[in-house]
Amino acid sequence: MAISNNDSLFMHRISTVLKPVSINTFALTCLLLPTERTTVILYHSPSLSEVARNSASMASSFSQPSPRYGHQATSVQGQVYLFGGYTEHFSEEEKSLVHVFQQQTEAWLTKKTSGELPPTRYSASCATSNNHLFFHGGRDRKSRNVLSSLYKLDVDSLQWSQLPSGPTRSGSGMVAYDGKLYIFGGYDGSKRFNDLHCFEGEGVWLHCQ
Repeated sequence: MAISNNDSLFMHRISTVLKPVSINTFALTCLLLPTERTTVILYHSPSLSEVARNSASMASSFSQPSPRYGHQATSVQGQVYLFGGYTEHFSEEEKSLVHVFQQQTEAWLTKKTSGELPPTRYSASCATSNNHLFFHGGRDRKSRNVLSSLYKLDVDSLQWSQLPSGPTRSGSGMVAYDGKLYIFGGYDGSKRFNDLHCFEGEGVWLHCQ
């Protein structure tokens, strides 16, 4: 399948995250260079041609996320939730915020969360199960230490809760399947891994490989 040859679509970009939004739509969140702004580009299959839009340019600068890398983005109910990442324009309030891109209106919303707030982090892993977002590991923004903590966000109540910690990892992959979380690979600050861990709930972590 070919993507249209559009210069604005092919600007240099870093820290890209590609997630499905609906059965035939994918959302790419990334940091565009050299403009250094966070953007969302929508790809519609089967052609993956330019029904794609640089949607963030249509949103107000007030609600648009600040430029960042190492963020995580995932889709719930047709909306893209963006959390974390490393940004130079950081405020303490940022730790309680999630940024939500609405596909229908092509606009960003900033929502304030509460509960057991996770520390600010980047290069974490993320997965979705029903109306919950899970974030694991990554690097602490201040200390740069690699983390092992696991947090869950209820997107209906916008409440965070901390779950039992897993392996110490940044840059790992995570997926939710059949009521469990699977984490593969990553870096613990000194060593890179290709192992598999499973969180079964009720505080149980298994090292599968």
